[in-house]
Amino acid sequence: MNSKLLLSIQTELNRFNLHNKINLKADTLRFIFSKQYKLSKLKTIGEWIKLKEQHLLYQKLVKRLTAKELTSVYRLKDEDIYFFNCSNPPKYRKACLVIFGISQYPNRSNTKLINKTVSMLKTISSIDICYDTPLEPNIERLKECFTITEYNETTHYINNTGCLLLEKITIYNKQAKNRLNHPLWRIEATITIPTANPEYLYLPLKEFKEIIDIT
Repeated sequence: MNSKLLLSIQTELNRFNLHNKINLKADTLRFIFSKQYKLSKLKTIGEWIKLKEQHLLYQKLVKRLTAKELTSVYRLKDEDIYFFNCSNPPKYRKACLVIFGISQYPNRSNTKLINKTVSMLKTISSIDICYDTPLEPNIERLKECFTITEYNETTHYINNTGCLLLEKITIYNKQAKNRLNHPLWRIEATITIPTANPEYLYLPLKEFKEIIDIT
């Protein structure tokens, strides 16, 4: 991470990790942007492929978004970057761009491309922060404090964290999902960043660590 925005995020994470003796990492970045002013620039970074409704990524988005928001989904060819409409028809002036899989195994993210993309958008709206552990989290202890939604035996959600900026927590077996050869569980927090200022990360990171500690 070497763009100004990404450096700010990494600085906040490093400061928090050092002070709290934990290893939290950024895995997903989301940006709301004006298609009128930014789309032409984004088109210069590579080939954007319009996803068909049968595409796995499209189907995942269908579960979370409305049909109006998914009139079109474009993914940068061979990269973990996509965008979709996030404003009302018929003009769809704003879109949400998502950069995901930054902290995946064993893949290495395209740092140069990520920096180039972020430098064009500049304002971040939310971020997924992850914590990885070889130990299975204690879901029963979490149930004593939160309402847990279970997707299956290896994936659990906290949709109401009690913290305004901490949108949700996802807990899942990453070894099973990514077919790894070693035990690995991921606890992931989706954090809203008001006014696109990474300095707002501290409070939700603190709340996130408290949830991790319960497990």
